[in-house]
Amino acid sequence: MRRIVLLVGMIIPFVAMAGLETLEAEPYEIPREVRIPAELKLPADTILISYSEYLVIPGSWLYTGQKYAVQFTPPSYPFELLAIGYLAYDFTDHDNDYDVPCDLVVFADGETPGAEIGRLNNAQQTEPLQVAFFDATLLDITINSGSFYCAVENTQDTFPVLAMDIESPVHRRGWMYADVGEGNAWYPFSELISPDYPDMSLADTLDPVIQVIGVTSGGIVELEPDVTEIAPTVAIVASQGTINYILNEPGNVEITLWDGLGRKASTLFTGYSESGEHSLSWDSTDLPRGAYFIHLSVGNLKATSKVVLVD
Repeated sequence: MRRIVLLVGMIIPFVAMAGLETLEAEPYEIPREVRIPAELKLPADTILISYSEYLVIPGSWLYTGQKYAVQFTPPSYPFELLAIGYLAYDFTDHDNDYDVPCDLVVFADGETPGAEIGRLNNAQQTEPLQVAFFDATLLDITINSGSFYCAVENTQDTFPVLAMDIESPVHRRGWMYADVGEGNAWYPFSELISPDYPDMSLADTLDPVIQVIGVTSGGIVELEPDVTEIAPTVAIVASQGTINYILNEPGNVEITLWDGLGRKASTLFTGYSESGEHSLSWDSTDLPRGAYFIHLSVGNLKATSKVVLVD
């Protein structure tokens, strides 16, 4: 596979397909019953599809018209797209960076992002360190098979800078539209390397923080992990105040809660657990609304899940 050194340069701004309707981005209020896909998925569930765990660093600065994208594969079909979210990096030494407007673009399936099928103009993140979601219902996009791509497109040079997740597991779904020395084109992260780390592609370490919310309309589907690992898994249903976790082997377990700034908020459980499925109740009523992370460790094995608390 070819490896291209990442040297981002100015490119010609991307032009939407002729006749394609575009909309102004409007904030989307996350429903209380949004679920993070777990082992089984029921019909008509509103779900969040995310390939990021929220330990973030800034991505490369882009110029007008350049994009980062993520390939999404729904757990069942048809999948109705309700909202698109992204996280811009907040540089503490620079004012007005994360809240610079950008466009959110949806592309059809393909070996690279395909035809543009929808666009939300002037999306603007208003809170630092929190994914901003925008209403995509009027784009009327339903995915009946395969995958689709969502991108954040810069509408001015430099800012916003999309956040990149560096937490494991790495999902290898990132793409970039830029000129990296071979013309203006889409490049998967697996073909891009940093000059500082010539033996490692971006796909080995980074996931762009772009997420989608939608409705699954199919029957019950069993989801398989991207990679089979001998490690505990954690599934969280925030609306029920429950943490469900599975251990392949018995051991001493610690479950901790972390806020979006990477600060430990509390210890939810410490103790010995047998192998198998376990359930733990937790009270989130006194916590500020926003994104949190629940971290499980048992021996040298670790797993992390994200939960979004909403009113």
